[in-house]
Amino acid sequence: MLHRKGRKGCEKNIYKITVSSSLWLFFSLIFLILSLTSCSINNDRENNTLSLSSFQSLFTEEYAIDADEFKSFLAHLVDVDKSSSSPDKFLKKYYSGDNPYIWVSHSGLTSNADSLLSFLAILDTLGLSQDAFRLSQIREDVDRFRNLDFNEDKSTIEKVVARLEYNLSKALLRYAKGQRYGFTAPAHYLNRLDKIVVDSVNFSYRRLFDIDNSSPKDSFFIQVLNTVNTDSMIVCLRNMSPNSDIYCRLYDEMKRATSHSYRRLLAVNMEKCRWFRGRTTDEVNKHIVVNIPSLTLYAYADDSTLTMRVACGSMLTKSPILQSRIYRMDVNPQWVIPQSIVKKDIARHAGNTSYFARHRYNICERPSFRKVNISSVSYQMLMSGKYAVVQEGGEGNSLGRIIFRFMNNCSVYLHDTSSRGVFSREDRRVSHGCIRVQHPYELARFLLGSEDIDLLDKIEYSMTANMRPVMVDSVMVSPDIDKSRLVHSAKVNPKIPIAITYYTVYPDKVGNLIVYDDVYGYDSIIEEHLSGYLQ
Repeated sequence: MLHRKGRKGCEKNIYKITVSSSLWLFFSLIFLILSLTSCSINNDRENNTLSLSSFQSLFTEEYAIDADEFKSFLAHLVDVDKSSSSPDKFLKKYYSGDNPYIWVSHSGLTSNADSLLSFLAILDTLGLSQDAFRLSQIREDVDRFRNLDFNEDKSTIEKVVARLEYNLSKALLRYAKGQRYGFTAPAHYLNRLDKIVVDSVNFSYRRLFDIDNSSPKDSFFIQVLNTVNTDSMIVCLRNMSPNSDIYCRLYDEMKRATSHSYRRLLAVNMEKCRWFRGRTTDEVNKHIVVNIPSLTLYAYADDSTLTMRVACGSMLTKSPILQSRIYRMDVNPQWVIPQSIVKKDIARHAGNTSYFARHRYNICERPSFRKVNISSVSYQMLMSGKYAVVQEGGEGNSLGRIIFRFMNNCSVYLHDTSSRGVFSREDRRVSHGCIRVQHPYELARFLLGSEDIDLLDKIEYSMTANMRPVMVDSVMVSPDIDKSRLVHSAKVNPKIPIAITYYTVYPDKVGNLIVYDDVYGYDSIIEEHLSGYLQ
């Protein structure tokens, strides 16, 4: 138990600890019993005048805490902590200011210190090291504080209390942030992995990680610290853990795993789970996962799972990791070809009208998208970026007959393809970043549900109808199309969650965990950034 005591002739405060908290409680209980029984005891008995002040002699200057020394040691801990992680940066800023202490007060050390230590016993089943949370030092200091073990061979009481205040906060914030947002910062290291060279001087980086809510604000850390002296701290920490099915499977697998290398692989994949906040199925009972290493799309509903092969980005143009919602599908879409492809593959064919006709390419001015005469556009004009090359929709379009759109910062989407032979290949890393799906009509049925039969019939008809003129007896003849059955676009309402993930340990369609090739080489990069937390 801590008591605050003023020193005569001095402005600074002294915090003093009794010889033993349990001893003090014992005498308090004696005093309470004597008080309650005083009505049946003769008034001239000696104990009638007994009060807590009678035990004041139990206090000893040996266990007094000098406030200035405590603050000095706490400032030293802040100064020598060179970690740059977001919880540690916040913590250093917090204790450098005039903010209240979290774990120690006039009443002693909060009981939630024991609760936190007990809770963090699960670190082993997460594949995480206790050293990253300074648990050994915290346990040692808690025992020393509770047993008043401050002899000359030990640290002074100010050092112990300062370490407890700082290290308990560090352990709490590191765990809360790590479980809620991830222990690493993927937006930082993945988005600085692949350079896009503009010229000999200028370059940018390809965006490979596109999840906006990937780092906490100061308000998050303040909210967590505020739970320490309430009954909600453990509930708060439990709520920080991912709740996705794949995280639960990896967690259970970690509890059984014994191989060091396999445990680290599981830990790396559990870290990826933290980047996604569950299934996000707040208004729908279905969601879609595209897992790049398995080159597979999984469409999950409450009572079924649809799986199909996909083709994804090549090593030079990787598909990004992202989370979004599919809001629309367009049938027979035009393809506005990215400028990078125009410069690499198309610009050299400038003026070749047969090449553009064969691929059904049009050239349009930017930004009006007014068509211009192909024969009048030079190589330099195409390289300038002032002109767009647009492929007409329909049969033969590189996007295929249907595209599934969702908001993202990487200009990628799911779509059909005119090169269907790609799905017979094992290595399907062939695209410029978009995801090509093996069974696009089945995916459309999954997104819309089977209730709207009329709309699904129109989509199927529009995806299979031949809308290109054909040569009949040397005459170009327009195809016989039932325009009333054509549909160009369909809303997906409610929007369906989609996640493009990168799990190298993932369940197959019957639920068995499978280890997949690290097709982009991300695992070693993630493990390197996570190494400070791993066992």
